Amino acid sequence: LQTLANFVSIALEKRRASKKAQPKAAAAEALDICPLESVEERALVLKKCMAFNIRKVDDTCINLIAQKLVPSVHQAGEYLTRKGEVGDPMYFLASGACVCTLNGQELERLAKGQCFGEVCIINMCKMQSTGIPSEEARSRCLRAADVVALERCEVLALNFEDAWPLMRKVPNLWYTLQDIAKQRMVRVTKQAAGSSRSQSRSGSFRLMQRGPSAGER
Repeated sequence: LQTLANFVSIALEKRRASKKAQPKAAAAEALDICPLESVEERALVLKKCMAFNIRKVDDTCINLIAQKLVPSVHQAGEYLTRKGEVGDPMYFLASGACVCTLNGQELERLAKGQCFGEVCIINMCKMQSTGIPSEEARSRCLRAADVVALERCEVLALNFEDAWPLMRKVPNLWYTLQDIAKQRMVRVTKQAAGSSRSQSRSGSFRLMQRGPSAGER
């Protein structure tokens, strides 16, 4: 298995080569221009995302979510999430590619149309539904893994404060995100089991396990 350092090194080398071959494009990239400022553009991205198509989400709901999304640009080698940090927000990947790693080992490659960070947002929503204050829910739901950009990426962020009321209006998205989250936690559990005992019992890993049960009681 390649380590995170290998991934970042390769990504940065590709970026340097691309800049040499396309100086004009590199100059524009350096400005971190993100073309997803309008609600219409963000809605078009969501319509192509896997999470909105496994269980069909209607256009009205997509537009509601698009209004709350915050676009940003991240360059190769940049961390979008770090293990142990508060898991807010979640992201939809509009362009580019990322790698999700735990303890330096790859868990998953992320491509355009995928989302990440949904595990913590789901846990926060479940905790809030049981009466746990939002700030306490946020502090208890920590990232279980790192996500690093492999190339220039455009992402759309959905924070917990906006996700909580939206998820109740869009059950199809909620159920799909739960399915994605369960699959990812299986990968995290397997990777953590192969790590040292102290790593497998880190705070972020335990909290991600407790979150769903708190909301399901």
